[in-house]
Amino acid sequence: MKVRRIKFKIIEILNQEGDLCTDEIYSFVQTISYHGCTMNQLSNVLAKAKEIHKKGYVDYYQFGFRRRAIVWGLKEDLV
Repeated sequence: MKVRRIKFKIIEILNQEGDLCTDEIYSFVQTISYHGCTMNQLSNVLAKAKEIHKKGYVDYYQFGFRRRAIVWGLKEDLV
């Protein structure tokens, strides 16, 4: 039940904001949910949801190290 609620909230935010990277979705889920979720749970939800797919990667630097995050978006028929 918890995963289903998280999935629907992610679909709503992707529909409103457009494409987001994994870190942005993670921080959004942590703010809306009382208990939040782990990064592994979020990755499983994003990978297994049929409405969401990978758009690409984004590289950014944090504390002198390069980080790579996946950009997620809704499938074209749902937008």
